[in-house]
This record gives sequence, C-alpha cells and structure tokens, in this order.
Amino acid sequence: GLLVLLRPGPIIDDEWPTRGPAPDVCTLERSDPRFRARAAEWLRAVGSVIREEELTAGGAIALVQVDNEVFYPHCTEASATEADASYHIPYQVDQVLGDFAQWLKDTPLPSTVQVGSPLFDRVRAVTNGSAPAWTPDLATSTAEERTVAFRFVSDRIGEYHGWVTQQLRGEGVTVPIAANVKHGLAYFDWSTTAREVNITGCNNYFDDPRTPEEFMNLMWWYGLQRARLGYSWATEFWCGKWLELGQDTSVFYPRHYEYVVMLGIACGLRGANFFMFVERDDWHYSPL
Repeated sequence: GLLVLLRPGPIIDDEWPTRGPAPDVCTLERSDPRFRARAAEWLRAVGSVIREEELTAGGAIALVQVDNEVFYPHCTEASATEADASYHIPYQVDQVLGDFAQWLKDTPLPSTVQVGSPLFDRVRAVTNGSAPAWTPDLATSTAEERTVAFRFVSDRIGEYHGWVTQQLRGEGVTVPIAANVKHGLAYFDWSTTAREVNITGCNNYFDDPRTPEEFMNLMWWYGLQRARLGYSWATEFWCGKWLELGQDTSVFYPRHYEYVVMLGIACGLRGANFFMFVERDDWHYSPL
C-alpha cells in the first residue's frame, strides 16, 4: 500500500562506484554530449517502465526525482572517492569553459563580460586549475565576477534539470517530477530549477543540533527554503549517520529522531523523505 518516490538518475549516488551512470561516461561533466547520449539511452529505457507503473496508470510510483544533488561543475575530490572505492571525477576545465563561452553568447550581459573581455579572462583564470567548484576567490574577485559566475552555475543546473525532465516526459511519464538541491547551496538561484520541475526539495542534514550555532544554522536553512520555495520539503532528511574512518562515531540520544523531526516541523518543514531509514553501507544508527 505504500507509494513510491523513484530516483532513477541518471546519477543516483547511494554509494554506487559510478554514482549510477555507465562506467564509460561516469567521469564526464553532465553537459558533455557523450554523457547526455548515454543518459538519454537510460532514461528511454527506465521511462518505459515508469509510465507502466506510475500512479496515473494504476501503479505505485507517485513522484520521480531528477538526478540527485545536481551541482556544477561535476567533480569530486580524489581522496574522498578513493576512500569509498568510487570513480574519481576530475575537474573538466575545457568542457566548463566551453559551456561558459556558449552561455555568454546566449545570455544578455554587459559587454564587459563577453568572451575576450578582461572579466572573462579573470573568471577563466579562476577556473583553470584543479578547483572542485566554480567559486571565484572572494578575496580577489569582483562583485561582478561573482555575480556572473553564480548566475552561470544556477543556469547550468536549471538547464540540466529541464533536460532530464524533457526526456522523462518524452517517454510518457506524467507524475510530478522533483528536484533535490544539495545542502549548503545558499547562493544557488533555486528558481532556475523550480521552473523546470514540479517540486523542489532540499537535503536537510542536521544529525546533532545541540549547540546554539547548529540550532541557528538549522533555523536559517529552513527559513531560506520557505522564503525561496514556499514549500519546505526534505527530499533527503538525514536519518542515521554517515560513518567512515575519522568520522564522529558518537551515538544519538534515544529521542533524537523525534526531536529533530519536531524541530523541523516547527521551522516550517512540510514533508520529509528519510535517508537512510534502513542501515546499510556507511549509514549507521538508522531506525532499522
């Protein structure tokens, strides 16, 4: 009698070595044509199954999530991926700069930020390295550079959500489609994703809000979601604790889960997908 929130990917994370995609494209940027071609194959295959099993066809699938924690650029730290036996995803400088140049051509911006301008060269210098994210140095970049960079990131994330949604709709999927915004992306313009899906949810990772600082952080994060989304919903509500070498291994208090959930509701939380509800892999202290 349970309904299903389905997470078909293309990227699902969940400690899969490739994070979900086929090994031959799992280290590529989401905007790479080779990744898109393989992802489209998968979405065509899984879409044909979803439409036969969704709620509107008499099945149990009530909601489908686009990818998971979409970020741009798409890369990982080598040390972290080695620890959990995952593929290391290097920073694809050429792909990102190509995306950026095309975005500048398609986006109405002042002439000072077009390809070949001093600003473009400075932003390119910021990204031309092994940095794991498109985040201009706050100490050396200008306000204009930061505005352009973060707008570009938001547009790329929104565009990808729209592309996956289009693939699923093209296969006849009719149930609502959701997005899961990675926790901590305070600067990200969530409206770019909200335009592409039916409902936008966020990670809400507060496993031990005991200190005043952590409590205020929780209040701020829920307030931000309510202000930007209107409907505060946790596509991943931490239920248990991620443990690996060097991680905090302290156990929860007996009433931890009741406290955290009630506190979330008091701060405006209106829906929660518990993650993980059942212990597995590196997830411990889950309810089951």
